[in-house]
Amino acid sequence: MADETWIPTEFKQLMQVHIAQLTIYYGQQSLGTYKVSVRQGALRVSQPEMLLSALVDVAPDKQLALAQALAGWQPSHVNLQCDADDIQHCAILQAKTVGFVLDEPRLRLRLFFPKSYLKKQIAPPKKQFLPDANQQGISSVHMLQLAVSGDSKHQNYNLTGDSVVGKGEYNLEGQWHQAASVYETSDFSVDQLVLRHDARGRTGMVGLINNQQLSVWDSFRTMPHPGMWGVTWGSSFTTLLNKANDSATPLPVYLPAAGRVEVYRDGRLLSTQTVSVGNSLLETDSLPNGVYELELRGLVGSTLVFSERRVFVKSSWLPADGEGVVGFRLGWMSDDDASAQHALQGSLGWSKRVTSTQAIKAGVFLTPHWQQLEMGMLGVWPFNYNLSLVANPDQVGGELSVSGSVDKLYSYLETRYYHSMGLPEQNPFINTPDKSLIAGVSYQFLPHHRLTYRYYYQYAQQFYTEPDVTPASKSISHEISYNINYPLGHKLQMNTSLGENLNSSGDNIISLNIGLAYVNDYQVILNQRMQQDNGRNQQSTTLSAHWHDAKPGWLDSANYSTDVAYSDESSSIGVGMDFDSSHLTGNATVRHDQSANQGETSYYGNVRTELVSDEQVHFGWGKGEYGASTGVLVDLTKSSDLGRMDLLVDDNIYLINTGEMNWIPLKPYHTYTVRLRDNNSGNHLFNITGHTAPLTLYPGNVVRLTYHVEEDEVLFGMLDDEQGKPIANAVMMGRFQSRLDNGGQFQVRVPRHATQLIARQDNGRYCIVNFPTRSGDRSFHSVGIVTCKPISFTQVKAETGHTIQMNDSKINRS
Repeated sequence: MADETWIPTEFKQLMQVHIAQLTIYYGQQSLGTYKVSVRQGALRVSQPEMLLSALVDVAPDKQLALAQALAGWQPSHVNLQCDADDIQHCAILQAKTVGFVLDEPRLRLRLFFPKSYLKKQIAPPKKQFLPDANQQGISSVHMLQLAVSGDSKHQNYNLTGDSVVGKGEYNLEGQWHQAASVYETSDFSVDQLVLRHDARGRTGMVGLINNQQLSVWDSFRTMPHPGMWGVTWGSSFTTLLNKANDSATPLPVYLPAAGRVEVYRDGRLLSTQTVSVGNSLLETDSLPNGVYELELRGLVGSTLVFSERRVFVKSSWLPADGEGVVGFRLGWMSDDDASAQHALQGSLGWSKRVTSTQAIKAGVFLTPHWQQLEMGMLGVWPFNYNLSLVANPDQVGGELSVSGSVDKLYSYLETRYYHSMGLPEQNPFINTPDKSLIAGVSYQFLPHHRLTYRYYYQYAQQFYTEPDVTPASKSISHEISYNINYPLGHKLQMNTSLGENLNSSGDNIISLNIGLAYVNDYQVILNQRMQQDNGRNQQSTTLSAHWHDAKPGWLDSANYSTDVAYSDESSSIGVGMDFDSSHLTGNATVRHDQSANQGETSYYGNVRTELVSDEQVHFGWGKGEYGASTGVLVDLTKSSDLGRMDLLVDDNIYLINTGEMNWIPLKPYHTYTVRLRDNNSGNHLFNITGHTAPLTLYPGNVVRLTYHVEEDEVLFGMLDDEQGKPIANAVMMGRFQSRLDNGGQFQVRVPRHATQLIARQDNGRYCIVNFPTRSGDRSFHSVGIVTCKPISFTQVKAETGHTIQMNDSKINRS
């Protein structure tokens, strides 16, 4: 037996092989369950030839080649480079090689291979509901949702609509809902009605604006009212963060039935989101940057099913290079609760990047009787941080959030301090509490274990409300959690917390929460919670199960769930279903709640669809995918064939080919940020022009983006004059300006195979360098000692085509 004592322990753990029965899918088609060996970064299917009997679409003459390609150990990919909702099309149409994707949470494998292995099929004629890419017509999408709910005492329905009519850079957007009850009068309201213009990185809106969809200058300030009649204008980055450069704490939630989740900070509503039954992930785009505590409230109909607090961390976002980001809004609050002295509101914000990793910001918020000024800094290195200094008539202070990680240790901190001038009145624009500290640290040890500690302190001073004075309050809590995530989908989580509310009674709360999840084609979750509140013991148990059916009858897919909950005071049981078809999507839930005195059965369901049309009187209805040519054409034909690169569209990555025209289909009625980057992990150097582009797409709208990509290399050596003496402190004008050291040694980045370079000496004279021919595919070359021959300034202009101006900020002194 070979001697393996020399192998480090951590490498032995990575080499460990797990064997499991996994279901293999091709797109949405199940190919059966097979024995699979899994280790770090690789997997092996025991009988790959058996897969071919289920793959009826593979051409007969390609079956042997496909079976051979699937034999032996295969790389274990973690995702296909496409949306999760588009796995079937991505797997069939976009795969360039043969391989597997390990869907670890559900113990599945997804097979993908190039479409060249498939039988040649005659495509049915495509029904074209929306205009072609070369048509410049008006198109529209109307999204409708009908929800019904009720119990033995109440029956309600809610009809919600979201309509967009667009042409070119303009569109008219409207959001409305109609609610009614059997025993109550109906209620109709319009949540947003705006004319919007998106062009050249600027967004303008006029009309009834939904403030919950706008972030506020990367600020800790949040608008207190959801709606405003007015106008906004500014950089599009103020309304939609670039997800490719942004990271935020995931906010997973579980609802026993379809409903909504409200997100609060300091009692202020930041976001309302519709959530389906089961586990969902909340959108965090509109939430401000920083580290702070959120309160999440889950509602099914009008019933509150959970309320819990989460620490939220969102890393700082920097504005684009060049000009600063500026924007303003001005309007009248549509909320009837807004007092007259605060109903008229306006704000102006500005931010600018001052270095590659730091930026400054400033903003002002005004009402006729109240003003607030804010300024600060934010950065992304060495840690993400966001600093805000705030002044208003009632208080001055500031807030600081910091987050970052080193190796396996991750930590975050948020603190704020405000000093009041006198006894403040209750004001919707003042953040409370006045003093707080949130700090946490987590450490990952062994392959799948994580230990986390969190500390929270909060103090809110007393404030005046006619005719009373609300007393000051203070609370402190500690929380420790321990998580185990096994490689084949099993999860164990334990957390305990100790807190006290030092208000008037001094409440003390101790809780222990244990969760266990088993994930396969189905999901089983067991959760046990024990809590002691001032000597009173409380406990609750929840058991839930979820499973998926890929082809249930006339539906495209369906998800089913059931849950049973028991506590000291009540119990409940519920069943639910999510369904998806070509024209309708929706869900339905029935549950029964039983307390000591009475029982109640309730129901909830909704269906959703979309209607589309254009000025050519083409109509369609369904999920919104009607063969419309909406997307981006990425033109790399002016670049050499340099292999594949990454195209980042928000938080999605698409592999595209240099030297070719690449087509990326995208959904309409979205604003995207697109940028091109190298995916060679630094093994090659590329210079990319046209780096970032924000764009808005409508049905039938195709945007062509042209990038020019050149491969670079780095040369290093020594520069001498014609007498053989080193030239000290000269500046070589390559891709970037690079300064030599005192001994004439240089390191400069140039286009690959560049033969000449201009240098400027300390005395202001210019000379030209001729480099020797270089071979090989390496990105770094030593050229030895090279001679710089003097040339005139006129020759410099002839060589470069423009006058050279020195810019110290662009000099690379490495």
